[in-house]
Amino acid sequence: MSWLLNGTHRVKATQDNTPGRPTLHKIPSWTELHLLVRRGLGSGHHSLRDLDLSLIPWTNLRRLSILWEYTIPLNQFIHDIAPKLTKLQALRLHATHHRLYHPACRHDVPTTGLFADAPIVPPFRIPFELMRELRDLEIDGICNHIPINRLIGPKLRRLRLHCEDVLWSVCSAESQRSHSDILVAAKIAPDLEQLELDVGYIQNLWHPTAIPGVDLDMEQYAFLNAICKFRRLRSLRLFPPFVPRDSPRYSRTAINCIPISDDQAIRVFEHLRAQRSSLQTLSLAAIPSFVNIDTMCWEVKRQGEKTILTTKHRARNYQHRQVWIGQRRISSEIKRFNTPRKYLSDSECWALTRNDVHHSNRRTR
Repeated sequence: MSWLLNGTHRVKATQDNTPGRPTLHKIPSWTELHLLVRRGLGSGHHSLRDLDLSLIPWTNLRRLSILWEYTIPLNQFIHDIAPKLTKLQALRLHATHHRLYHPACRHDVPTTGLFADAPIVPPFRIPFELMRELRDLEIDGICNHIPINRLIGPKLRRLRLHCEDVLWSVCSAESQRSHSDILVAAKIAPDLEQLELDVGYIQNLWHPTAIPGVDLDMEQYAFLNAICKFRRLRSLRLFPPFVPRDSPRYSRTAINCIPISDDQAIRVFEHLRAQRSSLQTLSLAAIPSFVNIDTMCWEVKRQGEKTILTTKHRARNYQHRQVWIGQRRISSEIKRFNTPRKYLSDSECWALTRNDVHHSNRRTR
């Protein structure tokens, strides 16, 4: 964070002449901040007392992104700074382990080592009653055991809840929310316009020979129908698994599978639009962390009477654009590029960069 201080900080020495923490001559006027929180090198402490929160002008912030790599849950941190975030409009949280949100979680992970003794912290929740301006919320790495009503506020317009699996990216029981959770969320935040959620196996939902309970999960119908209860929903992104259902959970040699076919992606979109006509875009994608899985992204949009399906691969330099009317594909075109295009749109595009700061300074002179 040294570049943010931009030469305006000084370091106070302690009484024994050892270097102290940096302080600021004046309170900065930052309104957007991307904050990486991790334990400092050489520090043997694991406490929020290691963090000097007075350096940050919390009351000015309108957008805040936190990447939490600290060794204690961020529950207490959110609890402490929330009363100061009165102007915050967008919040993005990304913890490197779901127990950093839910330290008492017992799902599929042995309670040894770092998480053997769960610290006593407040239950994780987003205090919307204190952050009254919050409209945009992203939480990455969170399990589905935390009640949905702790994560939803009545003024939300955009929500992302994503628990990326350590190996397979959403192929675990702690990722997808139940359809009843989604119904509760739709009642609390009925005006939500953009939604991003984990989903299970959906490739055979409209396959003519699929056997319920064998080839398809009936819960997924209820899940999709619950999503349609958001009365102003315009954009939906779902994160499906990219490995077969019976793959060993911790094997690094599993064969990846295509989570959905082109025609099934069209069917899912049409099914959702039949119940919620405001829906304009459906995206199906996943981003595995530690395995080299050749993931794809399906993006479906409505354009008049036509449906446009665009598929693309991560780190490849082409896109496949198809035009459909109903369940019939009428045209297909492959576009190639000199350099690979973005696999997914960058959700952090609003975060300040050094160039943004200098450009802003030039404009205000």
